[in-house]
Amino acid sequence: EMDKIYSKMDAAKFEAFAETSPDEYDEDAKYEEFRKWAENNGVIAPKIKFPARFGKMGLVGLLCTETIEPCEAFIYVPTKIIIQSDKVKDSEIGFILEEFEHEIGQKSQDEKQTILMIFILYEHCKEKNSFWYPYFNIIKIDGMKKLYQ
Repeated sequence: EMDKIYSKMDAAKFEAFAETSPDEYDEDAKYEEFRKWAENNGVIAPKIKFPARFGKMGLVGLLCTETIEPCEAFIYVPTKIIIQSDKVKDSEIGFILEEFEHEIGQKSQDEKQTILMIFILYEHCKEKNSFWYPYFNIIKIDGMKKLYQ
């Protein structure tokens, strides 16, 4: 009985996520901009195609172009494009966060996470003037704009 259910679920998954040729869709400019930004900043993904579209709904994702072996790294992301708390302290708003470091630490259980959230909000507000704009532009940050409008 369970085998029949699993079989039907597998068939449904296959139908919903069957690979659709990315050429059938116009690649959105924002995904292409992100891909170029990532490449220009040193991201290496030799066995990955992005963006790729899947299924009837054209869901955007990554497509493996070759077999990825167990424990094989398939995306290399340089630290210069990773948003982390150490970078925030050296950023253009680092001095503000240092000034209020004590207050942030008292009001938050996780000071580093709070600092990252403040920095991301600040960078997101800069829109196209942010180094990370191509990244922010492809992810949904529900409610982010409501916070600063």
